[in-house]
Amino acid sequence: MMRSLVCVGVGVGHTDAVGAVALPHKPSNRFVLSASEDRTVKRWSWDGVEDSRMTTDYTVLAHDKDINTVAFAPNDKFFVTGSQDRTAKVRRSD
Repeated sequence: MMRSLVCVGVGVGHTDAVGAVALPHKPSNRFVLSASEDRTVKRWSWDGVEDSRMTTDYTVLAHDKDINTVAFAPNDKFFVTGSQDRTAKVRRSD
């Protein structure tokens, strides 16, 4: 059985390849983080409407090299990034 997947948000704005994304643990939090080879982390919000364009809440230059991973803390208030610069950094997500 072939299932159809519906796109509910598209984020455009990184200047290099996106290497990691993370969704918050609470479904009521309508935002997502993306991390990129451009060394930035972006927090995006969306309204959940099919194929809507997500808006950027903030962009942070987070590392000196490509970011390969991003994950939320269970309370969604913090996130951690890991980079090829051999560092992991914890930040507040608000």
